[in-house]
Amino acid sequence: MRVLANSALFVDVVQEILARQFAVRFRAAGHSMRPAILDGDLVVIEPLSGAAPGPGSVVLARAGGRLLLHRVVDVRKVRGRTRVVLQGDASASPDPLLESSQILALLTRVARRGRLGALLRRLAA
Repeated sequence: MRVLANSALFVDVVQEILARQFAVRFRAAGHSMRPAILDGDLVVIEPLSGAAPGPGSVVLARAGGRLLLHRVVDVRKVRGRTRVVLQGDASASPDPLLESSQILALLTRVARRGRLGALLRRLAA
């Protein structure tokens, strides 16, 4: 799912806010996370605390100068480094392998039609 206003400035500002240990909220754009996250939903992400998120978690990652909000489907060690596989719920195939350092935040809430609720984790198959 692309992040609305996914400009270099937006990416940098989000990273800076997260680095200061604050939550960030914004409207998501795209359809790759349907039905969990719809185009225009308000999402709340929080900085990572402790261990890296595991399969089933929805995370914000920096990939190729843009931000992705996708689900973790696998975490693996490749040549001694932790790599993460993400995939949108509505996507047919996973995203390219990411370094764990590219995972910036954990999705904690989604608001739809003005109602903010806790995100329910869907276990990865």
